[in-house]
Amino acid sequence: MKKDIFLLFFCIISFLCYSQTIDELKRQKKNNLKEIELTKSLLSATKSEKEKTLNDLLLIDRKINLRKTLIWQIEKEIENNNYRKDTIDKRIVILENQLQELKEEYSRIIVNSYKRKDENNLIMFVFSSNSFNQAYKRIKYFQQYSGYRKEQKFNIIEKNESLLKQKYLLDSLNHEKESLLIAKIDESTQLKEEHSDYKNVYSNLKSKEQKLRKDFVSQQRLTKKLDDAIAKLIAKEFKKDKEGVDIYKLTPQQAVISEEFTQNKGLLPWPIERGVIIKSFGEHKHPVFKYVKTYNKGIDIATPPTSFVRSVFKGEVKSIINIPGSHIAILIRHGEYLTVYSNLINVDVNIGDIVNTYSPVGTVYTNNTDNKSILHFEIWHENSNLNPTDWIKNN
Repeated sequence: MKKDIFLLFFCIISFLCYSQTIDELKRQKKNNLKEIELTKSLLSATKSEKEKTLNDLLLIDRKINLRKTLIWQIEKEIENNNYRKDTIDKRIVILENQLQELKEEYSRIIVNSYKRKDENNLIMFVFSSNSFNQAYKRIKYFQQYSGYRKEQKFNIIEKNESLLKQKYLLDSLNHEKESLLIAKIDESTQLKEEHSDYKNVYSNLKSKEQKLRKDFVSQQRLTKKLDDAIAKLIAKEFKKDKEGVDIYKLTPQQAVISEEFTQNKGLLPWPIERGVIIKSFGEHKHPVFKYVKTYNKGIDIATPPTSFVRSVFKGEVKSIINIPGSHIAILIRHGEYLTVYSNLINVDVNIGDIVNTYSPVGTVYTNNTDNKSILHFEIWHENSNLNPTDWIKNN
């Protein structure tokens, strides 16, 4: 019996731990599904297959990766489901054993009471006592015996209810597993379709390689101009003397903002309300051109047209850059940190403005060719380029 109780306790603890894991997994899956739906919506903005651009290819690639993650999450749910089923099966066996023991014990009590019904008549038994103390003890014995019978009956009812609940839970898990298996098949089918879409768009772009390469070279020139302009501004903001000490000292208020920014690593809001990261931080192989690599100093976020851009933290607008062909970029300083928001069509702030977290600063430019709106976002700590995905919330 003690062994069964220990096993039951262990099963309950294990079940609670896995329940927390499952809840987190379901939360991630829900967010994943939302991002997939947004990606589909952004892809549908392109009018025809022939008009699909490199941004469409990047969006499809992102959707494929999201779908693969979703399938993995479903597989983990199935795995957790099987573990929970095994745990409940064990609990059912333990409860059935305990229930059987309680019933057998209760049966012995009833049979024993029936056999001794006449000779154990309460009144005769009490009045045949040799002393008042003995009579009192006999009365207490009957009270305890009666209470024990009632307790055993209650335990049987309670244990039976627990057993029914476990069987009901097991049945619901069986239904859940069936749904998960169907969902996995559906997602796998869609993944195949998305791979096919990727190949079609890739082939279409490859057939226009000469024009694509020309556009790529032109875009790289604009990107370099913007990068150089940002680099000059950052160098100016964090200029140091010969000993490497900052020339411009932070005010006490700027120092506080800088410390708060540091403490909010991984908690900063996204610079737009809804978006999909189509190009991450760092070095990347070009999706079409072999042996061509590019380096992204931030992240590129695809978002619905006319989306507002917002500051990710309180700070001061230090610069607004307008490079022809590259649209507008805004630099906001947060103590020792700088955030950069580029590819804007218009701005809602002026140099020197103090902004707060979520303050609107402008609108993302929408490309007329593919109807795509891509925000480029960077984070700097003095002269060091940081990976924005380490700083913004994991949606």
